[in-house]
Amino acid sequence: MAIAVSAKEFPFYKAQVPLFPLAQHSSDLIANSFANTCPATGYPFCSSGISYNGQTLQGTASTVVFNFSPYGFAQNCSTSATMSGPGVLETAADTAACFERNTSVLLESENAQPSSVYCINAVHVGATGGGTTSDCLITPGPKVLSVNYELIHTDDLPIDANPNAGGGLRIFPDKKTPNETVDRRRIRVKAQYSQMTAGIRIYFRNFDVDDPSADTAPIDANDTPTLKTGNDNNGNVDGTSATRAGVLHVPPSGQPNPYNCQAFSNANASGVSCETDANGVAIVEYTLTMQPGDNFAMVASPDEAYVSSLVHTADGINLKDANNIEIPVTTTTDNACASNDGNKACRSDMLSVWRRIHVEVDRMGNVGAGNNVTGTIAVVGQVNDQNCNLPQIPNPPPPDPPCYNTSTAFQVTTSDGNPLEAARFNDGRIVIGNRSFRIWSNTANIVVLRGVPNQSGRVRIGDVFTLYDDDDYNNNDVLVDGDLNEPLVMLPESFRYLSEQDGFYPDGKPRNILESAYVRPEYTWAQSVANYNQTNLQFETNVEFANAQNIINRNRDSINAERDDFWIAYLLIGYQGATLSDFDGVDPANPNVNEAATQGITGNEFIQATQIPNCDCFNSSVCPAANPAPLVCVHPTTGNPVLPRGGYGSLIFQEVNQDLTQYFATAPIAFRRNIEEISITIPHEIGHQFGLLGDIPRSVFRVMDYSNYVNNIVNDVALHPEHINIIRRRTKSPGE
Repeated sequence: MAIAVSAKEFPFYKAQVPLFPLAQHSSDLIANSFANTCPATGYPFCSSGISYNGQTLQGTASTVVFNFSPYGFAQNCSTSATMSGPGVLETAADTAACFERNTSVLLESENAQPSSVYCINAVHVGATGGGTTSDCLITPGPKVLSVNYELIHTDDLPIDANPNAGGGLRIFPDKKTPNETVDRRRIRVKAQYSQMTAGIRIYFRNFDVDDPSADTAPIDANDTPTLKTGNDNNGNVDGTSATRAGVLHVPPSGQPNPYNCQAFSNANASGVSCETDANGVAIVEYTLTMQPGDNFAMVASPDEAYVSSLVHTADGINLKDANNIEIPVTTTTDNACASNDGNKACRSDMLSVWRRIHVEVDRMGNVGAGNNVTGTIAVVGQVNDQNCNLPQIPNPPPPDPPCYNTSTAFQVTTSDGNPLEAARFNDGRIVIGNRSFRIWSNTANIVVLRGVPNQSGRVRIGDVFTLYDDDDYNNNDVLVDGDLNEPLVMLPESFRYLSEQDGFYPDGKPRNILESAYVRPEYTWAQSVANYNQTNLQFETNVEFANAQNIINRNRDSINAERDDFWIAYLLIGYQGATLSDFDGVDPANPNVNEAATQGITGNEFIQATQIPNCDCFNSSVCPAANPAPLVCVHPTTGNPVLPRGGYGSLIFQEVNQDLTQYFATAPIAFRRNIEEISITIPHEIGHQFGLLGDIPRSVFRVMDYSNYVNNIVNDVALHPEHINIIRRRTKSPGE
């Protein structure tokens, strides 16, 4: 039987017989003596080879093929050949007459057996000479062709590509909903054997491979410049370090054991062996840890001693045997286990743990009349030149000069009897009847206009007025009205760096700033729960800090849904913080006083002093030098390393963020900073919820140290390794 398959189309096993163009052969192939196989006088060109395809998958038989092809000029020649070995279909001679190009003789075994010897003998007769071909190969023994992971519960996020360092795969083993009872840490590992034979015992062994995202402390403190050891996971399964690499399962005695698994242990290692089914598939169940960034690899082999002998390579990520041979890996793009020759074990791709942070987002209702002040004019006067030499306020509307030569000033009495907040109405508007004037500045009881109204617009004692703040949180005002009755919507920029997408924007900044900590924000769950993500909560113009805790607590509906395996962050979109921190500008009457700007606030700033405060470094010997010094995470009484509680929710002040964004866009160069105030605020505050400190006038801790405007410190949009380390060590949900 001849099959019209060219030898060059086969994925030849390395026992291929040499190719002889003009009687030359390659030294990297089997060196048999073929001096007379293709004599120059008889066969100017020819090829001869025996090959094994090595592929035994379901529905596909292994084959051994011999092919001889004389080619070139027409000549008078003939070839006869035989093949011996298990499953050979043709043992008798097969012949080919050489009167045309590419005439060939082909023999094969369609059911080749592993660990078996196959030999060919061929005789070639040409016009001017002849020769013989003789060679044998041994097919490889049985092996594991692939090792893959499989979810037990498939109603949630799939196992997909890990976007972080080292690649491989990722899994989200946390809960889909807070009250579900399934354990998503538990998965299946499937090993495909090279024979579709039931009852073959496959030996599984699990490894904690090295963290590829860092080679130094604080993230990976056990590495050295020359040796990456692995065994660096932060989590465990049962509270002991012995389970950092996860746990392979054997059902208890008397319980169903569908995969016929049993534990094995020897002097070198321990693991679990399970039997193949009729398709040659062996399955073991495996429980992972849940700390973000923990990573794993699984090895399978039919040889217990061999799989027990494996150790980490110098890079800590790969595995090798006693002969320093690296174990091939099954990946989504390349199955090195199947294509490698004679390997005794197969390794899975690296599997990394990711966590979700479910985000509940509430917001206050429409901006109310609280952003206006009413009253009556008490005294009217004029500001002269000598009193007008004042500093420019942050963002005067062009083309107005910093101050007119003369301006109208008047003393006011407010309807509620309270003094005005100094500088609050700078660049705002006052309405008196049907007249409207821009404001230059204000003190507790004095309002100064921009210039002097004409005769018809004179301001008189006893006139009733309404003062409008220049606040414009969404930057859409044509007429200054303090955002009166506008809905407080979430600005797209607020969540720029907390996207559910992986990777980077075209400008090189991260879509998800938490990605470096193996954490991804998720918004769908909170959106699906009744009474979560409220959009019309009580509006407060200025949230005084002493009341922030109560406001967060009374609105945070998800407070009882937090679990160790279900993390939640809470955000309340508000307007402004305390009256002295809402950044209404600089008071020209008090040029040395620059009003503070609070862009957001997190609840843990108000926890009792006996509780563990937020911190910068977790027991790290490489905690960076800074002034002031970083705060190390230790218990306040014992001094032992411990993670902070973190924060239970954050208020985000949208109007202050907008004011700052505009201010820094137009400020003098010396005070201009490369930072997106609106976009940074929420990631920064969620960092506080995770227990990260920062908030110090320095640039050491990157996005968490972003608040120093005076010294023009520029921070990149990223987490510091110390803070990544704190997040990755965290077990409790933020605020717990």
